[in-house]
Amino acid sequence: SLAEGDQTKLVPLPACLRAAMTDKFAQFDEYQLAKYNPRKHRAKRRPIRPPRPPRTEPLFSEQKRYFAKSLWPLEREQLEFEATYNAVPEKKNQPRFTLKKLVQRLHIHEPAQHVQALLGYRYPSNLQLFSRSGLPGPWDSSRAGKRMKLSRPETWERELSLRGNKASVWEELIDNGKLPFMAMLRNLCNLLRVGISARHHGLILQRLQHEKSVINSRQFPFRFLNAHDSIDNLEAQLRNR
Repeated sequence: SLAEGDQTKLVPLPACLRAAMTDKFAQFDEYQLAKYNPRKHRAKRRPIRPPRPPRTEPLFSEQKRYFAKSLWPLEREQLEFEATYNAVPEKKNQPRFTLKKLVQRLHIHEPAQHVQALLGYRYPSNLQLFSRSGLPGPWDSSRAGKRMKLSRPETWERELSLRGNKASVWEELIDNGKLPFMAMLRNLCNLLRVGISARHHGLILQRLQHEKSVINSRQFPFRFLNAHDSIDNLEAQLRNR
């Protein structure tokens, strides 16, 4: 496993585990890699905040003054505020194991476009370098010298936020397999309201009736009951119109 031998070292991995992890890495698509490669794992630092203004006078608690009787309830809050304001922020440790470190540790080279994007390589600046890089497709001169990045993950929340709650957006998510089972179950009424096509309606029904998909979804039974009740309520609303 990835257990620690010392506080700064990882235990060597067995050869069979290294081979299995390398083979499994190739099965992840760009969406999955981008989803589990957040900003903090890419070692991107946020802009440094300006320092707090220096104190020009001693703290109230250091002035050896007594609080007036009417301010006694505020004394503790004042002391807590001073302690918080002057506290030195703890330095957050970087994650010890990320996708980038996984690639480096296992010496993964394929698929080349995913590996090089994770490692932050620059796109080849000429045809000769491109032929050596192992990247697929023709050389794109417009990307020459630019930092390679994984495309932003296409999540259903992001797509709806950018493009709106429309039938075409939902249908595209269903066709691309980007609508997880839980999201589908919670948005059944929404899918009916926006008016997805009969073909996509059939695809949703197939997933709901597929025994293995239901088991693998690991949803609690009350989730299905809530979805059923919401459909009944929607049907009642349509009848009362």
